[in-house]
Amino acid sequence: MDPWFDHLYTMSNSMNRQALHLDTDETFGRDTADRLLRGDLVPRQPVSFRRKQFGSRPTDLIGTTWAIIELASDKLIDVLRTGKFTGWSTFPVVI
Repeated sequence: MDPWFDHLYTMSNSMNRQALHLDTDETFGRDTADRLLRGDLVPRQPVSFRRKQFGSRPTDLIGTTWAIIELASDKLIDVLRTGKFTGWSTFPVVI
């Protein structure tokens, strides 16, 4: 196997109950949600999220009720851009 694949990691929020967690305010059909997750669709308007039942402390990676979508802080996005990381994309959101 290619040595590049020897050191891969998954990234997710800590799921700490004090950390901010969000639900989406949007009602998307399955096809639209799948297209957003694959990066095949960029929303025309920011996707709206609201605070979940627990957690209030913002972190650099905020968990949502969408399986793969995590909200990233400007600081984290700057790290990804500065490090020239590939394989990620963003779209605007509002809380």
